[in-house]
Amino acid sequence: MKKYGIVTYTIYFNFVNYGSMLQCYAVQQTLNKLGVDNVVVDYCNDTLLTKDMDDPLKNMLDKRLSSRLGCWLSYPHIRKANRKFYDFWNTRYRKTDKLYTSQNFNELEFDGFICGGDTIWDTKESAGFDRGFFADFDCMHGKHNITFSQSVGDSPFAEEDRSELTRLLKNFKHISLRETNHMGIIDTCTELPINSTIDPTLLLDRSDYEKIIKEEKQKKPYILLYSRSYNAEMNKFADKLAKKHKLKVIDISLRIQNFYKHKMAYNTSVEEFLGLVKNAEYVVTNSYHGMIFAMQFRREFYVFSRPGCFNKIKTLLEIAAIESRMLTVCENDEQEKIDYDDVWERIAVKRADTIAYLKEALNID
Repeated sequence: MKKYGIVTYTIYFNFVNYGSMLQCYAVQQTLNKLGVDNVVVDYCNDTLLTKDMDDPLKNMLDKRLSSRLGCWLSYPHIRKANRKFYDFWNTRYRKTDKLYTSQNFNELEFDGFICGGDTIWDTKESAGFDRGFFADFDCMHGKHNITFSQSVGDSPFAEEDRSELTRLLKNFKHISLRETNHMGIIDTCTELPINSTIDPTLLLDRSDYEKIIKEEKQKKPYILLYSRSYNAEMNKFADKLAKKHKLKVIDISLRIQNFYKHKMAYNTSVEEFLGLVKNAEYVVTNSYHGMIFAMQFRREFYVFSRPGCFNKIKTLLEIAAIESRMLTVCENDEQEKIDYDDVWERIAVKRADTIAYLKEALNID
């Protein structure tokens, strides 16, 4: 049996990222169910090596004074969250014993590599073509490498990428993307078919996440506001919805200035995050995976976009036929409840296609 290394985003970011942690978890759990021998490569690419999760201000992209002040005031909560994330990282995965970077990656020995599950092909995010994410280290050459539901975010490949992209795609035997409608020139740079697959977190069932969930009883019904970057219209919408339904707002964000009207919860673990989503009356978010876990737990949700996320949010909402759940401004009226039976019937089709792709790509009978 071939043994595969999973290469994707994990714990290494400027700020805690529930989506990256849970997509990697879902990749491994899905492969386990299929009987694939796999290990997550504890890989930090060169761009993320410069990040210090305990001191994120120096690499914070948002230059607004109010945002930076909120971040600085949140440092005690940020550091508590980081400790919880490292605990999840060290206990919930089967991973390599040590960290790998561009300096020692070639020490790895696998029969093949599975690259994907997140926006690892966003060359703006990675500051170029990352060798690990494109199976381009020497130890990856000539192996049975595949991609799995990765994304280019909102940065499709352009004509100037053609030569290098054509070379890099030869490192793979099978290719799948999460959003095939926004990939630039990629389909013209390879003779391989480009398969359309869904995010790995949608391949697991609600019951799979309930095994690791941590639920804390809340005294009052609430809206979960999960913000990956500050959006005034989204905050206004959550407050309006809360007032209408007499709900409190639990706020996972660095907008600590909201403490007087929200319950601030930035120091939330991955397991606690799942519990907060599961028990929310509504989820309001600008996180792609915040939206996905609202869907997993059949919660009413509204999603706002943010830079780099528009296409992937839009694509999934189109698959689920609930495009109206994406908002850009604070709307006046609440929408009809989501028909989750219909949503999951539609997702089931893409699930089946994704599992079929994995079985073919990994030669599973």
